[in-house]
Amino acid sequence: MAESVLDLRIAGTRDAILMVECGADQVPEETMVEALTFGHESLRPLIDMQDKMATEVGKPKRDDYESFSIDNNLQQEIVDKVQAKVVSAIRDNDEKSMRDQVLDA
Repeated sequence: MAESVLDLRIAGTRDAILMVECGADQVPEETMVEALTFGHESLRPLIDMQDKMATEVGKPKRDDYESFSIDNNLQQEIVDKVQAKVVSAIRDNDEKSMRDQVLDA
């Protein structure tokens, strides 16, 4: 990737891209669209293989799990501790690398 202008990772379903991570020099919009399209099309054979493996194993998809919930008091305590820092990091730092440093601290 040292010589590439675009380092792209995607995750998705057969029908949609769900997540994109990208490091890039400035690239034209058309190049980005082509890369996303290529990446999404490349996912489909992998998804087909996963579906085939799941069918062969015969284990049904679980849907009997409990949803995660958080106590309202704990949620508010977390918000109180980090909200100002996160808002400041996003608003006051134009450079992504600086935002990342502040948010990682």
